[in-house]
Amino acid sequence: MHLKALIISAAIASVACADSISFSVKRKWNKRGDSIHTQSLLSDNGLFAGTLEIGTPPKEFTVLFDYSSPLTWVPSSKCHSTECTSYDRPVYDPSSSSSSLDLHQKHSVKYNDGKCVDIELYQDTLAIAGVPFKDFDIGSAYSVSNIGTDIYSGYIGLGGYNDDGGIDWNTFGKPQSDAPSAYSKLLLLFFLFFFLVKIFMYIDFFFFCLIDQTQSSLKKRLNGFASNIPNGRVVKRSSGSKKRWNDDYALFIFGGIKQNLYTGKMVFLDLPTCDFGDSRYWKLEVSCLKIGNTFDLKFKPKTLAKIDSSSLFISGPSSDVAALHAALGAEYQESSGAYTIDCATVSSLSGLTFSFDGADITVPLDSWTHKSQDGVCSTLIRSNQGGADWGLGEAFLSNFYANFDYQKRQVGLAIPDISPNSATIVETKKSS
Repeated sequence: MHLKALIISAAIASVACADSISFSVKRKWNKRGDSIHTQSLLSDNGLFAGTLEIGTPPKEFTVLFDYSSPLTWVPSSKCHSTECTSYDRPVYDPSSSSSSLDLHQKHSVKYNDGKCVDIELYQDTLAIAGVPFKDFDIGSAYSVSNIGTDIYSGYIGLGGYNDDGGIDWNTFGKPQSDAPSAYSKLLLLFFLFFFLVKIFMYIDFFFFCLIDQTQSSLKKRLNGFASNIPNGRVVKRSSGSKKRWNDDYALFIFGGIKQNLYTGKMVFLDLPTCDFGDSRYWKLEVSCLKIGNTFDLKFKPKTLAKIDSSSLFISGPSSDVAALHAALGAEYQESSGAYTIDCATVSSLSGLTFSFDGADITVPLDSWTHKSQDGVCSTLIRSNQGGADWGLGEAFLSNFYANFDYQKRQVGLAIPDISPNSATIVETKKSS
């Protein structure tokens, strides 16, 4: 039987001074019996990683919570990459899990900044905060490049999926093999053979029943990230701290939305309905970027900004980013890809405002600029290496309570109930 894919309401509340992430999974959710669950997350230079358990018996892994991609993966026992062997961390061995199912698919996944991973696809039981989710799509990574630290190795994918909740493999490249498709072809060959020799009188009925079962099984496998209940994340920051990513931790909350963690009204922004590329989750239409009276850039129609919790930075097209920094008198550092700026100039600047279809949202100065220990000031705005869309990393996200609603195809943003917080949200009239 086809299992209906559901998403759990999720939220992350950072207890010290950085951010939080939320998450969607497939599970038969008992609304009466289930309650809100929480789990601590660790900060790794502004990004958040948390533990989960995979398999039967369960094995614990620490992974990055990633809103920009749909794939959940962990290093496998076959991985001999430096990223897998440099630290004494657990690896996934499907043969040791009684609940694993080999889907006989291999995929090469390419992320930004030269990050890539090769995986074999399985289904297995995944648990967070002791709550199990059966038949979860898991990538068993046998090769990893430029991903992972001493804190985490692996991702849990929270966005970038199809409208049916499935993984869009075209985002990463075509699969090397696809067992369900091969199985369907085999069924077709059997049908033709038995039809010709007329062994069965009702071969047509038998064949179509088998095909329907195959399609239902494939849909079940790909619906691991469909969402029917809103999920979210919220940030809390220690008073007066400007080093947001040094000693932070967060709470991952799922099973409900904690409305007492934000103040004022939550503004809901619609996801794009067309021309959104490989996936609309989680992208927003943006029309303008301003820095007070210093810089004002109008974007082309249908310009999009994608929420990206796998990056600390706000990113944009190279020409736009160059124009912004030229207005600030900043200098590009080729070795690091950063733009450095005179610290005296930074003190005269204001917040960074994005105009979305439905709200003008401003992040404060200390969220998009940074001063290093040796006194060098820089921005946290980078080029996205040829992409047309903007990316909203943690320099943006850490300022807001964000609610992700798959069913309504909306992202809600509100001001967290923290002090101090100089971010602002001004609701505007939507274009339609």
